[in-house]
Amino acid sequence: MVSVPKFKRITDVIAEDSWAYTTKEGTPRISRVIIGRPTPWPNDNHGDWLCPLQIEDFTDGIRAIAGVGPVDALMNALGMVKAFADEIKPFTPRADAPVGNQSAARGREPARRTIAKRARQRNKRRR
Repeated sequence: MVSVPKFKRITDVIAEDSWAYTTKEGTPRISRVIIGRPTPWPNDNHGDWLCPLQIEDFTDGIRAIAGVGPVDALMNALGMVKAFADEIKPFTPRADAPVGNQSAARGREPARRTIAKRARQRNKRRR
């Protein structure tokens, strides 16, 4: 049996996010989800690929997710991200703070929405 190579770090990140959620024990938590670019499996005679993936508090460090090609490896990594999402839902993407602090947990987007909403309100008052 061929051993799966270990990644020490993800050097070519293709997607990264922070997800805020509450654990089953009721603790607010933020976990980083980091997906790396698929890469050929070193010294593999079959031409298989690996996709580096790290999900804080879910994977044990960086995992090398295998596939028979780059798209398959990426799809398998996304399958693991989906399993994590199903386990923790509901969750808030683009999180900057624990779930208890909802205004910060939503990241920068609500601030933009608030600015746009205030601008619409000002425009209504001017009419």
